[in-house]
Amino acid sequence: MNDMKDTFLAIMQKALGRLNHLSLCGIWRYAREKGFSMTQVVAMHQIYYRNDYNISDISRELGVTHAASSQMLDRLVQQGYVTRSENPQDRRNKRIVLTERGDMILRDGMQASQQWLATLFDRLTPEEAQTIIAAMNVLIEKIAGLDEHSSPSG
Repeated sequence: MNDMKDTFLAIMQKALGRLNHLSLCGIWRYAREKGFSMTQVVAMHQIYYRNDYNISDISRELGVTHAASSQMLDRLVQQGYVTRSENPQDRRNKRIVLTERGDMILRDGMQASQQWLATLFDRLTPEEAQTIIAAMNVLIEKIAGLDEHSSPSG
């Protein structure tokens, strides 16, 4: 059983590493074309997925100073990609939300980062595609109970 687990871990690490690489290359290319830094893209991505996001959260997650986060957000606000507003629960805190323009840019970026998936699909036989779909459905089902705070052992 340990051999199977070792094989599973090795295959998953290899596959995830390659998938991440291809996606990151796509998003990096898109960011450069649109004039964004990767820090801005990561911040917009985090804002997109979190409901109650503030400058302190961005600073902590990006590992940058509060001032650096604030300056980056100022640029995104000036460009019309995010808004800052007072947090009704804590007036000292500013809520950060993507604008419709920011949402569109981020969605386009995510789509650009995954264009390679269509190329991959074109390389598969129908049987291979069906096998992968079935395996991914199992994986999605099993992952559903995990979250980013789960321990590595499960």
